[in-house]
Amino acid sequence: MSINKRTKISETEKKNDLEIQRRRLRREDDRPIGYILIMPVDNIRKEIGYVLARKYWGKGFATEAVRLVTAEIFKEMPEIERLEALVDVDNVGSQRVLEKVGFTREGVMRNYIIMKGSVRDM
Repeated sequence: MSINKRTKISETEKKNDLEIQRRRLRREDDRPIGYILIMPVDNIRKEIGYVLARKYWGKGFATEAVRLVTAEIFKEMPEIERLEALVDVDNVGSQRVLEKVGFTREGVMRNYIIMKGSVRDM
């Protein structure tokens, strides 16, 4: 499967018994550029998270990868009713990725996580 004919998503790697899946993002020359995690929340919900090398930010890679993986999740897992993603309130680029794919912002979770030594909202 290709992403804008420049990138591909590798086969799923299952991590431990929690069935956390990691889908690697690779360029056509097979160099890794990031990954998408799919994590169970409960029987009808999953959460996704993604990481992309800074060099590839703003070029549509994340949007296309999230779009493809989101479609795959709902196709391969018909029991899933809801797909969630948490984003730092200051990460506008990641918020735009999710909005372009069809996610809806539902609110802000205050003081939700510690990142790089400071408490952050998500």
